[in-house]
Amino acid sequence: MDYNKIKKEITSRNFSIKKFIEGKIGLTENGFYMAVKNDTLKVRDLEKISRALELPMTHWFEDDTSDLTAREERIWNEFSKSHEKQLLKEQLQQIMRSEIIIENQEKKLKEFEDELKKCREELKNERKRTG
Repeated sequence: MDYNKIKKEITSRNFSIKKFIEGKIGLTENGFYMAVKNDTLKVRDLEKISRALELPMTHWFEDDTSDLTAREERIWNEFSKSHEKQLLKEQLQQIMRSEIIIENQEKKLKEFEDELKKCREELKNERKRTG
């Protein structure tokens, strides 16, 4: 893997290395450079870089002269977008289910409150009659 390729991709998108690495990846600039120097960059950090730059992980290991790479990148980008849409759709569905559950619980709570109020009134009336 060519670490210069990472730097090139970051700077070609008008990001500063420092702001990109610290803001999008969560590493310090020094930590990134040490990982690069020692060849110890973690896969999860490379995945974060790939997602932030909208590039497939394979991009870092392929020859830039490959025509297939550009095609794969387009496919990856489309997959990523469709995958993100699916995740958002699933999250929205979960939120909607949660809202229905909350509405039902609120209705039950209101019914219990009304029943409690009714019981208190009956108790109050019973005390007046016997007291």
